[in-house]
Amino acid sequence: MAKRINTIKARMDDEEFEEFLRFVKQSGVATSSEYIRQSTLSGQVKPPPPQELVDVLQALLHEYKAQGNNINQIAYGKNASGYLPPAEIRDMQEEHKSLGAEIRAALRKL
Repeated sequence: MAKRINTIKARMDDEEFEEFLRFVKQSGVATSSEYIRQSTLSGQVKPPPPQELVDVLQALLHEYKAQGNNINQIAYGKNASGYLPPAEIRDMQEEHKSLGAEIRAALRKL
């Protein structure tokens, strides 16, 4: 992460400050500094993703890595024996492709 050394100061009356704090709380971002950065640099504030979505993505990513590892082990073994049936290759590719599509769909929700 970049070292943040620049400061922006703004003055608010009590009513404005309370409204600002309400916006920060409603946005779900961790700090008022993060709220200001997001709102000024992108024009919008993205709340953090729901924990349920994060859990699903972590599980999918774990499965995706495990499949990739299994494919590598199978390929290594089949290369050593000299034969890998084409149907087996297609099945592995389709499973891996399907899981990749699920991960991409979940990421789009962010």
